[in-house]
Amino acid sequence: MPARLDGRLPALHRDDKVSILVEADRGTCSDRPPLSALVAARGNRVHPLYADVLDHLDRPVPAPEEAQASWEEDLRSHRRDRRLQGGQFVITKSGASRLVLP
Repeated sequence: MPARLDGRLPALHRDDKVSILVEADRGTCSDRPPLSALVAARGNRVHPLYADVLDHLDRPVPAPEEAQASWEEDLRSHRRDRRLQGGQFVITKSGASRLVLP
C-alpha cells in the first residue's frame, strides 16, 4: 500500500455526509423524528447538516432562528419514545429505525 492511514478515516465531502444521513432515515416514518436528530454539533447544538437532511427527506425545514428549538424537540421525542418502550434504537438493513426491547 503506497500510503498509510494514521487510523482516522479521511474527511467526507458535505454532500456525502448528507447522503449517508438521508439513507439512514429513508425508512423512518414521517410522523417520527429522523434518526439524524441524534447527531449533534459541538456544544450540544443542532448540526449544520440537519436542515439539509430534512429537506432531502421532504420534511419541513425550520427557519434558521427556530432550528435549535426544533432539533431539541426531535431529541426529546426520541428520548420519550425510548423511555416509554424501554428499548434502544437500532438501524436495520433497510435503513429503518426500530426499537429493540430488552
